[in-house]
Amino acid sequence: MNPSWGKGNEWKKYADQVLGKDFFEDFKEFGLANQGPLVNIYENKEEIYCLINLPGVKNIEDVNLYVHYRTLKVTGNIDFSIKKFTCVTEEIVSGPIEREIPLPHSVEDRPLDAGYYRGLLYVRLQRLKQEKENQKVKIYDYFE
Repeated sequence: MNPSWGKGNEWKKYADQVLGKDFFEDFKEFGLANQGPLVNIYENKEEIYCLINLPGVKNIEDVNLYVHYRTLKVTGNIDFSIKKFTCVTEEIVSGPIEREIPLPHSVEDRPLDAGYYRGLLYVRLQRLKQEKENQKVKIYDYFE
């Protein structure tokens, strides 16, 4: 392990004590805070397939999944509950989670399939059928 990592963890603990644990929440947009569960997105002509990393979910019913147009939103809670120990390093997300995932294409409002297995949430989404290209509208001359 890199010795400077230990110093970084000490600094973060000190910063949390002085500034409060929620201080870094305002810096999410700059990539300085946790951005939620990790995601892989795959696509083909008909579907979009998402893998969402959710280790530690005890009850999948505690996870909510919302689909809207070009966004997939995941909320829930991850709880490791390691008792009788003090956390020294925390890189795995624990506690309430929320992430809005931008999708590469518009999708139907309901997933084709969603399942949870070995810490991964699998979500298959149907791409919206492409609307017909803009068609020329015939304008009638009512005065003829």
